[in-house]
Amino acid sequence: MSDPTGDGEPAANARLHTESIEYVDDDDDDDDDDDDDDDDDDDDAAPPPDPMQEVEFLAAQKAFLEPPRVKDRTWLLLITLALFVGATMIQGDASSVTEIATLVGVILLHELGHAVAMLAFRYTDVRVFFIPLFGAAASGRRHGVARWKQGLVLMMGPLPGLVLGCALLLRGSDGLVHTVALQLVAINAFNLLPIAPFDGGQLFNLVLFSRHRHVEMAFLIVAALAVIGLALLFKSWLFGVLGLFMLLSLPVRRSVLAAATELKADNLPEDPRELDEPQRRRVFGVIWKIMSVQWRGKPVQQAATMEQVHASASQRPLSVDASVAIGALWIAGVVLTAIAVSTVYDARNTDAPLPPAQWQRYYNVARTFSVELPAQPIEATEPAVHLAATWGNRQYGVMWAAIPQDAMEDWKKSAVEKAAPKGVRLRDIALTDSDVAFVIKQPDGLYVTMRIGGREGTGYIVVGTAYIDDPAGERVVRSFRTEQ
Repeated sequence: MSDPTGDGEPAANARLHTESIEYVDDDDDDDDDDDDDDDDDDDDAAPPPDPMQEVEFLAAQKAFLEPPRVKDRTWLLLITLALFVGATMIQGDASSVTEIATLVGVILLHELGHAVAMLAFRYTDVRVFFIPLFGAAASGRRHGVARWKQGLVLMMGPLPGLVLGCALLLRGSDGLVHTVALQLVAINAFNLLPIAPFDGGQLFNLVLFSRHRHVEMAFLIVAALAVIGLALLFKSWLFGVLGLFMLLSLPVRRSVLAAATELKADNLPEDPRELDEPQRRRVFGVIWKIMSVQWRGKPVQQAATMEQVHASASQRPLSVDASVAIGALWIAGVVLTAIAVSTVYDARNTDAPLPPAQWQRYYNVARTFSVELPAQPIEATEPAVHLAATWGNRQYGVMWAAIPQDAMEDWKKSAVEKAAPKGVRLRDIALTDSDVAFVIKQPDGLYVTMRIGGREGTGYIVVGTAYIDDPAGERVVRSFRTEQ
């Protein structure tokens, strides 16, 4: 995600209109009458200016023109990265250190795309930081940057990742490279969703919905409800928190848009640095009316609200040509996503050409078991101890764990029960020992050949996966044996 479109960025223009009425004393004899009318004059006089408002305007104006900057962006990135990795490991969103590393790389590529575009279009205070559990963001301050450039900044996040992910999938990839390709497509395609705060949602708001405040509010309400819907669909409390936050922020956004509407007729310049002092006073005047008392005496927060109001008040609608061009980039992202999904589907549902098999009996490092595999395996310890080999789009492996001997039968029964609900159990495989072996077809068309057994305090699961009913999987399962 990125924040290139004006949240927390100045953009408004206003004029302060004043009138002066010249008083002429035509007759000294009227002095008494004037004295008699003093009370009426006092009733009609404008209220005196609020001295506190003047003090706070001067402080907020300074923060508005010279906003505080993050001095050490490197430390910000590293600290938030460490928090993100730690939270991801605790949450269990990735199955291994390698998967976390590739996930971080994919997210960083996405945000660097935003950041590079921001720098190219002369955004200031550009920085990238991670958000624990949610992902990362790139932010910067725009000073009169054209709205079509803001649209390009939004699309420079997902498009490079989608192009790279599609290229890797079309080229054909296995193992870690295939995982990276899927992550590139999944994360960047998700960001194309036309739901705020994702890039697609910000783009739709920029091109279409921000033209009228009531339409924008309707869009934001729908977006918040959609995020809550995603939370229910994926059973994700993170999306639930995000959706709730979006709902709670709606009254503030409504006030900002209403305040900006008061300034529309003032034809403010888009670059906040071009505002003169009367215009800045006008912007501060409207935010002074909408701010709650708790924000009094906080110039940085007041300046941020001034930036939001100014951004909404000064924005000019995109031309039809620019809207079509930016929309075409979003459509290109959708097309790339469709190509990637089609490529993955075809690879999974066709018997793709396989490299020559290198059938050989392989042993684990401790040489407690051996198994025949069609390709060189690797032994790893995450997410559990396992031996794994990839042959084309098929995968084979062995997982094992210490199981008390007196609990072995219960463990085997539980493992079989957990495997069966994943799909239709097509057939059993006859073995010469007490192990259980069978073939399952999952709802997504994946065939899983599995063997479950145990020896001398160790439980084993031998598995093969392919998108056809795979004879090689049965060979792997039958070849497994423990070593004495």
